[in-house]
Amino acid sequence: MNNREILEFTLNKLMQKGAQKAELSLQVSEKEELETASGKLNLFRTTQEKNLNLTALIDDKKGSVQINKLAKDEILEAVDQVIELARSSQADPANDIAPLQTPEQFTRGPEKPDHDLMYDRLNDFLIFTRERFPKIILEQVILDFNISYNNYLNSNGVAFSSRESGYNFFPMFTAKDGEKTSSFNYTAVSSKNLDRELANWGVTADLLAQSSEQVETSALEKKFVGDIIVTPDCLGEFIGYLTAYLREYSLISGNSIYLNKLGEKIAHEQLSLHSKPLSDELDEGYFFTQDGFKVNDSTI
Repeated sequence: MNNREILEFTLNKLMQKGAQKAELSLQVSEKEELETASGKLNLFRTTQEKNLNLTALIDDKKGSVQINKLAKDEILEAVDQVIELARSSQADPANDIAPLQTPEQFTRGPEKPDHDLMYDRLNDFLIFTRERFPKIILEQVILDFNISYNNYLNSNGVAFSSRESGYNFFPMFTAKDGEKTSSFNYTAVSSKNLDRELANWGVTADLLAQSSEQVETSALEKKFVGDIIVTPDCLGEFIGYLTAYLREYSLISGNSIYLNKLGEKIAHEQLSLHSKPLSDELDEGYFFTQDGFKVNDSTI
């Protein structure tokens, strides 16, 4: 069965077993990966991962199960399990699934990887690092091409599917100068293509330079009150702290510092926070949510 047939088969079985509403999401990813260890190319492999999520609602009670084997007997076993979980769980009138939307298919990224260019880019990065930053020890470097097929189907008639692909680069490194060593550091960057040298992805070259310098460190002599310099890579930590209080659990549990602040100023006027999963400026995004809603770019 293809991906859509798997979802339709599973949905029919859930409804036959007594589900009043049901939703399914299926993610299938195929990865082709080049890897180095100790500064040498030593591995090329292909892996595949499959995950099927089943949710059933019965009398406002919900059951959910995830499986990674898609043979019919495994699916039927998961159907029985999710129905049993739904019947035995606590009712909540807020339990529901996404309403009817126009079915759509989405696609983004190249059809297939350029294996020769993957090898050349990774080999060039090893040479660049060795020549430009001789103190750097590349513990592990991975360059992969990933294709992800995402599908969502529910009993209200929502049917979304997407095919997304791109390259991912992950170097992990430290620096050593005689007996002195720096801490480990790493970065992870995604790109739609291989048009640029890997050293120019994200802030990779800057991090290599910083690690080379960090073999020499010193402690602050005393406490102080004053300005600090924060590197751009720390922005994600700050935004993560901010958005943690805007997420469902924090708000529903009443622990959010922004509770009941809708429409009020909660940050400096120079800060604007946008969610733009469809932006062409992003090499990774998404077209629909895990609970079956088509996304739009928005300002949070």
